Amino acid sequence: MHNAKPDLKEETILPVMKSLATLKLFQHSDEFLYEQPVSAKYVDVQETVVFDNSPKVKELPY
Repeated sequence: MHNAKPDLKEETILPVMKSLATLKLFQHSDEFLYEQPVSAKYVDVQETVVFDNSPKVKELPY
């Protein structure tokens, strides 16, 4: 998930994941793709810009 809170613990995340699984929202053909939570993890990504020659975009006033 994008913009997830970085400090949530298992006791907060797991019940929500279990609740999501019971909704059976994810299906391909006759197979449910998400029936039970298996794992959760945070992945930190650090970008290091080497150069940026992209055209500058004018910022919107709001």
